[in-house]
Amino acid sequence: MYVLKSNRLRIEIQEPSEVMNFTSRFDPTCFITEVVLDQSMYFAASEPHNMTEDSSGGRGLCSEFRFDAFGEAAVGEWVPKPGIGRLKKVDEKDFVHSRKYIKEPFQHELVDLHDKRISFRTLPEECMGYAVETRRTAAVEENSLFMTIQLKNTGFKEITFREYCHNFISLDGLALGPDYLLELPNAINLQSNVLKGPDFGGTGSRHLYDVEEGAIRPRYHNPGPAVFELQEGDISRKVPFVWRLSHAGAGVSVTGTEYFRPAEVCIWSYDHMLCPEVNFKSTVAPGEEVVWKRQWTFDKKEVN
Repeated sequence: MYVLKSNRLRIEIQEPSEVMNFTSRFDPTCFITEVVLDQSMYFAASEPHNMTEDSSGGRGLCSEFRFDAFGEAAVGEWVPKPGIGRLKKVDEKDFVHSRKYIKEPFQHELVDLHDKRISFRTLPEECMGYAVETRRTAAVEENSLFMTIQLKNTGFKEITFREYCHNFISLDGLALGPDYLLELPNAINLQSNVLKGPDFGGTGSRHLYDVEEGAIRPRYHNPGPAVFELQEGDISRKVPFVWRLSHAGAGVSVTGTEYFRPAEVCIWSYDHMLCPEVNFKSTVAPGEEVVWKRQWTFDKKEVN
């Protein structure tokens, strides 16, 4: 495990080789398993293991590259998963995030480590004509965490992909309820669009959340999962895209700043987690490179 420290934050980061033992979904570099503010407030939670589908190994701040080439491969062939490695296609299905695939992992290198900064590189290996080299850097300053991601296309084919951080965030482990508020000032048509997604528990998302001006609030504690989606047309062109999750009773919050216009925002909730997944999308030609970044600011205030 690696640890980054500022005067207010402690960030714990899992060793990539350990992450690869339990996921075929999330990039193992800069896989952040815990965030502690002022030695007292905790922000990371684990993906549940009691859902109808298997856990995909998520925890805390972990990211996925969404690039599905399974449709181009025959059963039995290897398929590239950026950040992860080559995955064996075992049937006609597209990528299933909870499946434990047979895989040939890519090589991950630690290239920079200081008290306040860490950087990893994933080396490119060609598969089906696709190959990318990625570099992920995390750094802390005061009560903020910064992440910069670079992707270079070293293959023979153009690649179109999405990348997002799942944000398995829980505000000091507190259960969802009316004290939680997720503010989305860059969302438009929020009233009509945020509740499109199904509630997997079967009662309907519209009964679980109130939609306010640019924000959603859980009505009460619900132990089951729900998901909402905002498409590109539901998101303003203003950059950066900012979201803020807070808990009134505890006086604690986290503000996410995404320095790009999202292609999609998925909001996934479960019991004590409210998880904005803000998608970066890009098409990169062979030999080209793209860079994007995001920031989290953690805070607390005294509550009377």
